[in-house]
Amino acid sequence: MSVVMEEKLSVKTVRKACLDCSGDSAKYVIWCPCDGLHSTRCDFWPFRLGMKPATVRSRYGDRLVTPEKMPPPDVELDRLPDGMEKASTAAIDLEGYSQPTVEVKRKPKRELSPEEREAFLKKMNRGKPR
Repeated sequence: MSVVMEEKLSVKTVRKACLDCSGDSAKYVIWCPCDGLHSTRCDFWPFRLGMKPATVRSRYGDRLVTPEKMPPPDVELDRLPDGMEKASTAAIDLEGYSQPTVEVKRKPKRELSPEEREAFLKKMNRGKPR
């Protein structure tokens, strides 16, 4: 059983640990090679993005949670895209690694009516001084 499951750590705690391990480089965390295919397996790897793997798949596709779709660790980090959106969809054409552009399907943003917005703001400001 993995450390994550044994201790029931939150994904946010795992994310902080991964950032600490990578020297506070969010880009390194996205492209972390400790996926079990390119390097030794870290139990935190599937949760390194601060989300459950299923959430990452639904938002960004499976590129960032499937070790086979990750670039090899010898690729220069500077040549890889930054940010989750770019990392999940950008075409990467580097020596020895080629990944097609991925199209991510997103749900349309839900617009709140003025009444719903006011009710939401009241709920969020409950107990806070103005």
